[in-house]
Amino acid sequence: MTSDELAELIGLSIDEDLPESLRTAVERAVASDPKAAWDASTLRETVDRLRSLPGENADEWFVERSLQGLLRDHDREHEHDRWLKSA
Repeated sequence: MTSDELAELIGLSIDEDLPESLRTAVERAVASDPKAAWDASTLRETVDRLRSLPGENADEWFVERSLQGLLRDHDREHEHDRWLKSA
């Protein structure tokens, strides 16, 4: 499973949209990968905060796009860190 696939599956597992066998595989991958664990934790926190907003819930499209943007920004930040360490 690639890191992009895992990132997408983490989001689906948070929404409980995965079959049990796939959810178990994601949980194992998250448990063995500190970056994936951090991604899952921050995504869960973001989703929880968005869901706890008063009034109307954010549009599903907006939430999805926002979370994708956050994950992209996070991945870019870590790519930059890895580049600095290898230089």
